[in-house]
Amino acid sequence: EPLPSEPPEWGGDDGPPPAVHVVPAVPPVRDGVETEALRVAINDPDISAKYLNESLFAHPTTRAAFVALQTWPSVGEAVEATASTDPAVADLLRRLVVETSEAQWIDVLSRLATEVGRTVLADLEAETRVAKDPLAYSASIAWLKRTLDQLRSSKAEVETLEQLLDWLGDRRRVTDQG
Repeated sequence: EPLPSEPPEWGGDDGPPPAVHVVPAVPPVRDGVETEALRVAINDPDISAKYLNESLFAHPTTRAAFVALQTWPSVGEAVEATASTDPAVADLLRRLVVETSEAQWIDVLSRLATEVGRTVLADLEAETRVAKDPLAYSASIAWLKRTLDQLRSSKAEVETLEQLLDWLGDRRRVTDQG
């Protein structure tokens, strides 16, 4: 059958072509410090409430899982609430609730703070390179480097971790808001 000389027009009795809404694909959640931090949130909600906040989670699924854990009084209710609206979150929570971890909460949160801290440090250094007043960043960069070094020490204090997590959470919230 010969091809038409011009492409067929949409319309007529069939109406316009259906709208195509492309949603960017969310990469799968890989086991790592964010999933370990979710295990801490599942197994020790008091520690989670004291030290963690959603801005510390970079992956959209782990962030949504953390928010669900904070919103609902139990993991079961968080799973039930997200099962129809965000099945990936519900599946992640179901998986994490049955998997055990030997890691201590302080080690997990230190790793999380270190990872987020390195990312924030790289962002600050990039902002410094294009800033009108690069010296305005020097105090924050110096404090962050010093605090990350202290966290790597075997004598790291819980207070240092708490200060760093609070600062990183605030920094991420400000950056997320634009």
